[in-house]
Amino acid sequence: MVAVKDMVGVSAPLGYFDPLGFAKNPEKVNYLREAELKHGRTAMWAVLGWMTTASGFHPLIDGLKIAPGATPLADAANMPGATWFQIIAFVSVVEIFSLILQKNPNYKPGDLLGASEYMDANDLGWKRYQLAELNNGRLAMMGFAGLVAESLIFNHPLLGLGY
Repeated sequence: MVAVKDMVGVSAPLGYFDPLGFAKNPEKVNYLREAELKHGRTAMWAVLGWMTTASGFHPLIDGLKIAPGATPLADAANMPGATWFQIIAFVSVVEIFSLILQKNPNYKPGDLLGASEYMDANDLGWKRYQLAELNNGRLAMMGFAGLVAESLIFNHPLLGLGY
């Protein structure tokens, strides 16, 4: 196992940052990295979805009608039950698939497609790719939290952008 301080994701400007001591338990480190990657990937999709629906565009539904000034949160509250069922079913399938993959002793956190088996762990390009994904996911999680907060405070999907 790689020392936590040497893992991909320890980056400027903070360097190694664990004020709550989560990394003290080595068995939990891979679990926490897996969760960070999943949440980051989900947040990247969520920000994209928020921006497209807030602008009235939907790539799969031509002519989608969104009430003027409606926020994506309000739209989510009005989704039919079948839509929520599809979302929960998809997430469940991904989680079950992930649990099956984790039984492989060579499994790396977040590697749903098995790409890490074909990559040299010391390759700088691979490390840069992993670091970019982690940092983009971290930024997306903060960005999505900001979008939700803005929507709740101002009741407007994208403040100042005329939507």
